[in-house]
Amino acid sequence: MLVDGFYAANILKEKSPGAYDLLSTTAMNFRDIGSDFKDFDKLNRTSIFVHDVHGDLKKISWSHFARDPHIDLPLEKIEEFYYAMKEYEDILNDDKSYIKHKMKPGTVLQVPNTINTLNDCLLHKSIQAN
Repeated sequence: MLVDGFYAANILKEKSPGAYDLLSTTAMNFRDIGSDFKDFDKLNRTSIFVHDVHGDLKKISWSHFARDPHIDLPLEKIEEFYYAMKEYEDILNDDKSYIKHKMKPGTVLQVPNTINTLNDCLLHKSIQAN
């Protein structure tokens, strides 16, 4: 399953600008601890939506597994923040936001970091297949 987070973020921005702004301005901790060839313990502090100096969305940090449960917000903003996350999650789970593709064993799917939309990914995949 491939999900277009940028598409979903644009829908959220149109549908609920306050939720989009909250996910763009609230810094959170993301932590990943494990072992893969060597032990690692990585910590990153960022907002869910990251923009460049021109205000264009450039990165989405979305991982329930790596997201730290402590959010640096006043108590009265916590419920609003979780609601904003749920709104975004609901858009991600809408069938317009993703494609399902059953891959054969041994098939590799490569998605360059420069791809910003699912349509770009599908175009890239079709080009690579030819």
